[in-house]
Amino acid sequence: MVVNLDILRAQLAKLPINEFNGPKFYVHMFSSQPDWRNYFKGSEAIKPEEVPTCPRFLRQGQRVLLSMELMIELADKPQLFDAYVRDLLDKHKQIKGIDYDLYSAFFDVWYGYLSKIIGMSDKEKKEWEAFRVELFLPAVKKYIAGW
Repeated sequence: MVVNLDILRAQLAKLPINEFNGPKFYVHMFSSQPDWRNYFKGSEAIKPEEVPTCPRFLRQGQRVLLSMELMIELADKPQLFDAYVRDLLDKHKQIKGIDYDLYSAFFDVWYGYLSKIIGMSDKEKKEWEAFRVELFLPAVKKYIAGW
């Protein structure tokens, strides 16, 4: 299957990168995966309802949305896509416990977030899953193997 990036771009166009949508990602993530708070040193005890007023997650949430947007924009440019994923993984390398399975599991949280915030059709989910399996996870495997 070839990923239909136009479907993903159209869906992301409904999700402005701003101070409202960004933190909502972490509200959703910490509600659905409370143990993942442990990856955020100093915020291990944050409650989902505290996220929208936390400057850290205001910025970090916008970064997540921007990262997803950039990956979709670069997905049809293999060298740039791989370089961007490598840079993204480098930034997470020092966090203990983040591995291939967690990168894969991120997408389940992402799907839940999109469904909740802007909705997700079966077609959109199929394309996101193709993106995860055909593009993102192979780039992660290359990174883990030493690129």
